[in-house]
Amino acid sequence: MPSDSPRTTSGAPGGPPASDRVSTGRFTGRRQIGELRSVVESEAGKTYLAEAYTGWPLPQAG
Repeated sequence: MPSDSPRTTSGAPGGPPASDRVSTGRFTGRRQIGELRSVVESEAGKTYLAEAYTGWPLPQAG
């Protein structure tokens, strides 16, 4: 892939196909929900998610 090509959501070249990356099973689903909750239900997690999404640090309260 040329360096000026846009990246796609399919992942890195040479990585496993999407069907191999999708986790299945009851335990895995519950673990993924737990991981998501740990991010969105804590102030630090929400800050991390916002900064990672936008690329900008949030202003500090104070």
